[in-house]
Amino acid sequence: METSENTSEKKDIQKAPEQSRPTALATNEGPFSGYLDAMQFNQTWRVAQVFANSQLVPDQYRGKPENCFIAVQMAFRMNIDPWQFLQKTYVVGGKCGMEAQMAIALVNTRGPFDGPIQWRFEGEGKTRKCVAYATLKKTDKVCEATVTWGMVEAEGWDKKSGSKWKTMPDLMFQYRSASFLAKLYCPEVLFGMMFADELEDIISHVDADGKQAPPVSDLNDRLNRKKVDSVVTEEAEGQVNEDTNAG
Repeated sequence: METSENTSEKKDIQKAPEQSRPTALATNEGPFSGYLDAMQFNQTWRVAQVFANSQLVPDQYRGKPENCFIAVQMAFRMNIDPWQFLQKTYVVGGKCGMEAQMAIALVNTRGPFDGPIQWRFEGEGKTRKCVAYATLKKTDKVCEATVTWGMVEAEGWDKKSGSKWKTMPDLMFQYRSASFLAKLYCPEVLFGMMFADELEDIISHVDADGKQAPPVSDLNDRLNRKKVDSVVTEEAEGQVNEDTNAG
């Protein structure tokens, strides 16, 4: 049986106004907290500056705190040690690529496969091909990704200067087929990142005279190269016009 005191308490609770809460534009929770939370952002920026000033980071990050900041953020999201991430990633044409060894290790330890990626080679010379395969844990399905020498030639991977396809083709076969397998069956493990050597093969650079240029590590360098090529072309056209008028 309810007493008048209990009834009064219930009425008081029902009539109690909702307390207003301050609207938080950013919190320290969620996948994007490193960008939106001021405290986390500032701390990550300090870490990025330390890495940028260190002699123990590769050239693509040394002296570039902005690149380091983004890389550290990505490392946190992928649950990888930031220093290790900096050591094993490269910037190619404005895109971040990961060394094949580290990418394969992540797929082997975090992917949906029952055991590590395996490889099978078939043929020799022009008929050489490599099949990367692994078995899904949940379904026991054997997943495969194949790379052939015909594909290598058709894509021009062996044409660039210093290509490892010429000196260690079987290793490159394993790396490239593993990349295809990962992108097909577990892209979430690598957050969509490509293998660094794959990026170098895909993003080709050609000088104004048509010769193959070495890969660049910064999108600004690529844009600057285009500007220089444009100036050279304009100067050449101007010289032709002068010669024509003089004749």
